Amino acid sequence: MKSEHESYEAAEKAAIAIKKRHPKLYVTVFDAKAQRHTLVELPTAANPQHGPNHNGQGNAPTPRKAVATGRHH
Repeated sequence: MKSEHESYEAAEKAAIAIKKRHPKLYVTVFDAKAQRHTLVELPTAANPQHGPNHNGQGNAPTPRKAVATGRHH
């Protein structure tokens, strides 16, 4: 499942929604500009923020994709 978004934040939000619905899936956000995937994990009680998933590329005009694969981790 893939979806394209205008900003990193929008792609991350979509990825978190996917992860909430299917917590065992391996979900990443692909940054087309940097050519890298960032793993998305749900916040835990020990780590209530999802900040570590953010790569600081928030408003770049290059589209981002939220990607869910069938791999379990």
